Parts: sequence; structure tokens; C-alpha cells
Amino acid sequence: MPKPPVGDSEMEVGSLTARHTAAPYADTPQRAADFALLDRCAAGDLSAFDELVARYQRELYGFAYRMLLNAEEARDAVQDTLVNAFRHLHTFRREASVRTWLFRILTNQSVDRLRTRQREHMQPPPEVAVGDHGNRIIDAGPNAATGDKT
Repeated sequence: MPKPPVGDSEMEVGSLTARHTAAPYADTPQRAADFALLDRCAAGDLSAFDELVARYQRELYGFAYRMLLNAEEARDAVQDTLVNAFRHLHTFRREASVRTWLFRILTNQSVDRLRTRQREHMQPPPEVAVGDHGNRIIDAGPNAATGDKT
């Protein structure tokens, strides 16, 4: 068996031989199409970005929902992701696929939302009030200050 070129490797499993090339970001038709859409968008064609949204929005939403477990928050995270991607098209280095880039932005958005949710959970709820003698009144309803439970 001839040796693979430098940077390539072969692995034999049973009677099958799998070949893995060292180019981690080899061009694929999907990647080329996404880059073409980014080029059109950078040139001012907003319909190109609409195509990217149509291509990835559903998959992004599914990922966000699995992370956040909240439909409204997942929709907001996807929208924020797409807005951030649009605003930062010029910073995309094309070292990874557009899909990977979008998912990285979404992951960061989701983690930020989870951190915010955790911080809000750790603060006392706004309905906690302090009574006349400095004791905490949990139910700050209309009769809470008098201690009347009726």
C-alpha cells in the first residue's frame, strides 16, 4: 500500500480503509454557497441574508430551545444571534463554516442568558417587604403590613 501524502492519514478497520485528509475545512458545496451568500450580503444584497436565515433558523431554534428550555427565550436568542451575525459579517474570517459561526454566536447568546437567569434567581424576589419590626413579610398583599390573614 503506498504511503499517504504528508498531512493525510489512513486507518484500517477490518477490511475497510478510511482516509482522512488534513484539510479540516475542505470546501463543500454548502460552504461555498454560504460564502457566496455572505459576499452578496456584504455587497448590499439583503435578500442573501434572508436566504441564510431561511437555511439555518429552524436548526438554530432547535439548538437554542434545547439549551434554554424556554420557547420565547429560544426565539429571542436566535433573533439576537442573527442580528449579531449581520452586524459582524465583516469580522467573519471564513476559517469555519457559516453554520459553525452561527452556532458559536448562538451558544454564547444562550450561555449569557443562562447566566442572567441564574443571577436573577439568586436575588430576592421583588415582592419581599419588611414589616414594622424588621421582619420579612413574604406575602406583600393588601393586608400584609397588619398581619391580617383574612
